Amino acid sequence: MSKKIQHFLEYLVFRFFEKAIQLLPYPVLEALASGVAFLAFRVIRYRREVALDNLAHALPEKSPREHLAIAYRSYRHFALLILEFMKLSSWNPERLDRMVNLERTKEVERLLEQVKDGSAIMVSGHFGNWEVAIAYLASRFFEGASVIQQRQKNSLVDRHVADMRRRWGIEIIYSRGAVNNALGFLKENQFVGLLCDQDAGTRGVFVPFFGRMASTPVGAGVLHLRSRAPLFFGISIRTGKFRYKGVVEPIEYRGDYEVNTENIQKITAAFTAKLERYVRQYPEQYLWMHRRWKTNPVTEEDGR
Repeated sequence: MSKKIQHFLEYLVFRFFEKAIQLLPYPVLEALASGVAFLAFRVIRYRREVALDNLAHALPEKSPREHLAIAYRSYRHFALLILEFMKLSSWNPERLDRMVNLERTKEVERLLEQVKDGSAIMVSGHFGNWEVAIAYLASRFFEGASVIQQRQKNSLVDRHVADMRRRWGIEIIYSRGAVNNALGFLKENQFVGLLCDQDAGTRGVFVPFFGRMASTPVGAGVLHLRSRAPLFFGISIRTGKFRYKGVVEPIEYRGDYEVNTENIQKITAAFTAKLERYVRQYPEQYLWMHRRWKTNPVTEEDGR
């Protein structure tokens, strides 16, 4: 079978499931997510050992039995997140606004007032429902938004997913040349969102995350230093049936704006600490199956 035919068939399957899921009520989605989690975690055991090892290091105060329970709930959470993403394109801004309860503290009000007519950078992680977070902020507070992501191998699926996000006014910035392209959006007074909690190998900076040094993407730090656009941390925590708590917090950085490793590291450590704080509160909503501490800082230093 040629790649072209394979990609077309994959695209048809994706669209079929998307349309079917949009018709399903929430209890059915929950049951489906539980089934997928059981299959992935209990039967196939996809990255199960990675998730359990990460939890053992990150939350040593919890028992192995608790680690198992958190890991399984994490798999279920991400299965449900994928289903919610397919459902998201059938919602409208008014409905999404009713689903998200944004914590409107005085600090948040000042931040939103500061960025409403200008550029802004939101950094987040693979926690909660980041698709809801970016869609909510883009449709509710900004007139233009973009997110940085990797290109999908299947170009048909990739274009369709991009179209799903455009429904909320979100444009895609692909990873290659992402920083320069994102700077272009920021110069046009737009909002740029990034997920910065994946292992970045030798290209990242090492900052503490759950007591271990973790290689972390430099994108948010570089963009903030080069553009001086306001930088904030944003997440959407699932609290119930299509219900989410939105959290927006400014990233405090006091230093010069020279683009160097030390300054990037300070900014990266600041938002990583915020992410860790929320992951500790809701560990079942974090992507533990990722090899977050794959790159060893000692090994990398020795290899230079």
